[in-house]
Amino acid sequence: MFPLTLTVLHNVSEKNFKAHLEFFKGFGWSEDDFLAAFRKVPTLVACSLKNLQRKMEFLVNETRCATYYLAHRPMILTMSLEKRLIPRYRIMMGLKSRGVHIRNLRMDTYMSYTEKKFLEKFIFRYKEFPELIELYNVAPKTEMLFDTAGFDASLALEK
Repeated sequence: MFPLTLTVLHNVSEKNFKAHLEFFKGFGWSEDDFLAAFRKVPTLVACSLKNLQRKMEFLVNETRCATYYLAHRPMILTMSLEKRLIPRYRIMMGLKSRGVHIRNLRMDTYMSYTEKKFLEKFIFRYKEFPELIELYNVAPKTEMLFDTAGFDASLALEK
């Protein structure tokens, strides 16, 4: 991790580093929160502020995720909004709306699952809700993972 941190610090200007600090302060993070997040995920300061803004707005406004939660789990902010955060959140809300209760599962846990593990745990397991497949596939800019008409799990896991 230390070599990565050095590389990021070498490639990111002081102005950019401070801009990221001020950006996160705008969401209620303290300087200590920001530095702790940076130590965990140095590449956070290499992300564009526009991209981070979109992710923070989605996570805070749509998912109602607390900013302190994100400060302590900054890896979430490095994930693709369109390919991971939105589709997986849709699935979790889809399951919840269908009465499925998944206990003690934190957002950072299900967001960090591999594609295969996520599909197995939250899509293929609930075959009584075939519409979940479509829900997962409708995320913007996401290519279809598998044919929803055929629902061939073996094909989905190969990708």
